[in-house]
Amino acid sequence: MRNSKIKKKSMKKCVVDIRYHAAVGNYSRILVVLTSHQGERKMEETKRSGMSKDQFWNLIEKAKEVCGTDLDASAVWIKQQLFYMTPEDVLQFHNLVYSYRDAAYKYGLWTAAGILMETGCSDDSFSDFRMWLIAQGKDVYLNALKDPDSLSGVTPYGYCSFESLGYISSQVYSAMKGKNIYQDSTARMQMESYEQVIRDIVYHPMIEYPLELPEAMVVYPKLCERHLSEQVRNAPQKVRTWNVSRTDIRRMMARGNAAIKKMQEQGAKAPEAVRSVRKGTVR
Repeated sequence: MRNSKIKKKSMKKCVVDIRYHAAVGNYSRILVVLTSHQGERKMEETKRSGMSKDQFWNLIEKAKEVCGTDLDASAVWIKQQLFYMTPEDVLQFHNLVYSYRDAAYKYGLWTAAGILMETGCSDDSFSDFRMWLIAQGKDVYLNALKDPDSLSGVTPYGYCSFESLGYISSQVYSAMKGKNIYQDSTARMQMESYEQVIRDIVYHPMIEYPLELPEAMVVYPKLCERHLSEQVRNAPQKVRTWNVSRTDIRRMMARGNAAIKKMQEQGAKAPEAVRSVRKGTVR
């Protein structure tokens, strides 16, 4: 709606200017006005578009192909590629990488991350893990949200942490434009980017719930079989992975346990993964 109003205002000004110059016989200025208006429209279209989701994933997957498991090299390679692009592309890369990170903020994935990393996963570590997950490519990322147990087929490396992926775009944008990227990355742009991202995501039905290891072994059996030691698998109740002093954690954990109990009583398999229709929190 706002863009439509801006277009109408710009067009109205263009028409007024043309009528004025025609009235005073200054016909050469009419061409200048028309050329200027066309330039403004092209600039606005460029700002609105920027990098697409497909271009984003192509860049991420090419970095993995070129650099393999060397995350430092991947960061350098991605930065080099962004310098060949427009500031609008860099800005949209920034919005997309954080939108994909935010869309993966799920307790169920957090549970799986702690198991995959084999050392647990703190708040900061989970943020860095989600950046690392993005760096594995589109298929691995989407599959992990559809079924975190699919991470059993992913080989961990680099401590499953890629913190620097979140800084690359801001560094490039600052070099290009001489200002902080958040001066141009508005809340509206971030939300629009997030809404585009979650359209492609299908979430596992248990992904909202933080699970302790006994429950995780039921929901994510392959992952636990691969990354939990035999000693832990024999007595998973002895290992605590969540801060149960937090009310929200206790509440969601209770809901998850109830869902698992109901599923076991009915002897049913886990329900199909579903698309999320709720808007998440953007940074």
